[in-house]
Amino acid sequence: MRTKPRWGWLGRQKTKAASWQPPAVRARAVRGVDRERSARGTGDNGAACFCAARLPGGVFLQGENGTDQAGRAPFRHLLVPDRRAVHGRRPDRLLPVLPGRSASRGDGLAPRRAAAVPQERVQAAARVRAARSVPLGRAGALREAPVPDRLRGQRGAAVKKAERACGGAAGGPRVGYVLKVFPRVSETFVINELRALEALGERPLVFSLHHNPDGAVRHGILAALKAPVTYVEDRLPDEQEVGRLRKRLARELGVSAELRDRILPRKYVRLAMALAALAERCGIEHFHAHFASRAAHVAALAAALRGIGYSVTAHAKDIYHEEVDREVLRWKIERARFVVTVTDYNVRYLRRLVGDGGEAAAKIVRVYNGVDLGRFTPAEFPRQQTPLVLGVGRLVEKKGFHVLLEACRLLADRGVKMRCELIGDGAERPALEEQRERLRLADIVTLRGSLTTEEVGERLREAYLVALPCVVARDGNVDALPTVLLEAMACGRPVVSTRLSGIPEIVEDGRTGRLVAPGSAVELADALAELLSDPSRAAAMGRAGRARVERLFDLHRNAARIRDMFRAGRALAEDR
Repeated sequence: MRTKPRWGWLGRQKTKAASWQPPAVRARAVRGVDRERSARGTGDNGAACFCAARLPGGVFLQGENGTDQAGRAPFRHLLVPDRRAVHGRRPDRLLPVLPGRSASRGDGLAPRRAAAVPQERVQAAARVRAARSVPLGRAGALREAPVPDRLRGQRGAAVKKAERACGGAAGGPRVGYVLKVFPRVSETFVINELRALEALGERPLVFSLHHNPDGAVRHGILAALKAPVTYVEDRLPDEQEVGRLRKRLARELGVSAELRDRILPRKYVRLAMALAALAERCGIEHFHAHFASRAAHVAALAAALRGIGYSVTAHAKDIYHEEVDREVLRWKIERARFVVTVTDYNVRYLRRLVGDGGEAAAKIVRVYNGVDLGRFTPAEFPRQQTPLVLGVGRLVEKKGFHVLLEACRLLADRGVKMRCELIGDGAERPALEEQRERLRLADIVTLRGSLTTEEVGERLREAYLVALPCVVARDGNVDALPTVLLEAMACGRPVVSTRLSGIPEIVEDGRTGRLVAPGSAVELADALAELLSDPSRAAAMGRAGRARVERLFDLHRNAARIRDMFRAGRALAEDR
């Protein structure tokens, strides 16, 4: 029975009859013309020990001593890259053995010296070849075929580019952080977690699926981040390869026909193909995705392609939004090594989703987002003639700033002296500006727009208190563990928020601040007036809040827990 080696996205290639091969290929291979440029290596499952010679039309492979490693029938392949990869290449240069397609009599790709084409097409082809690198592996996983050492030593521009993307040559196992977009102005908790892991000796890499459509982020803490950021959408493979791989993934992952389009959408499979190739080059042995939506989905597929593990940190919108597919979310949780979420409230919800008491529920753990206690430090409590009430967050419905403006109108009508400042930007800004004008609050409420995290820290120290009256948005979106409340308490400021989701896990009502009913402007105005009228009590709440943050929300202590879970996952993988 003729051997059928597995190569590239195409799976099992048709084995050519031993009696035929293209004349130019046979002549050069038999004479050993490029023998000094050949290399030996073992293919997947030990079934493809070969010699490889770089020919004008591709890479010619022949089993050692005319047979495969197991001593079975001989095989000969000419692995031909995409046409663009052939054009403009010197025929005597050795290419890495990358996936292509077997030559046949009628495919018209016999070895030849092709005319040169524009350099940008050659570079585009190089990116495509770099992404095509994930053949089928053992035990139902999809793994990278090993490339011979001598071929790995060919340090071309593509290899050097990959090493730059990896922050230098790969040296030891690493964790790849996967996010839909990185960095984002509002997601400082991800930046802080990465910095804390680096301080603990980890060397994470960041894979951002897409560029930030809002442009550059100006946070100063980014300058201290060593982890390089690679944008996956810049390295996408050919669209034509996606369909073939989807079929194989559906088979290997046991995805039913009903769920296929939801678990294997083409755009996610394409991103996963590119991510898996990048991970192989960078020595990634584990993916960790922030947000259980697109980032976790692509990480799950790429982990299957690479035969490695992945984990997820679930937050709020990614699990509560009305568009979340609960069946797909359950699938992602069940396949993950572990799932971190940021509140006990979330833990209870997710365990109910996958079934309390089951194996999937047991791997869902709570790790609070942390705050950098060295950056957010207490300042002397302000004694202001007109106290500053500060609101910080994206200007979106779930933050409840429209309720805060209503409360400001009630306080003004009662004659309470105060001024309010909103920091942030978002889709609700025009509506909030219109509401401010309608309520005649132009002299009381200021919309500052987006600021850096360093500038926010300065404003927190100048504030009398921080208000964040969160609500459940009409699309089901809700805040889980608002970072600004942690930062305000770290700065020794009392906070006023709502009894919603994980917020009561941050704020002890009456001790570190006040909690009111979501959406109630009257209750919010009463709580604000209570603290504004009693500076001594407000200052005491600020001190209690700092102590609570030190006990439960220390960034470095909480990041160490995540580091330990990464290491435990590595040990488990090695045992297997």
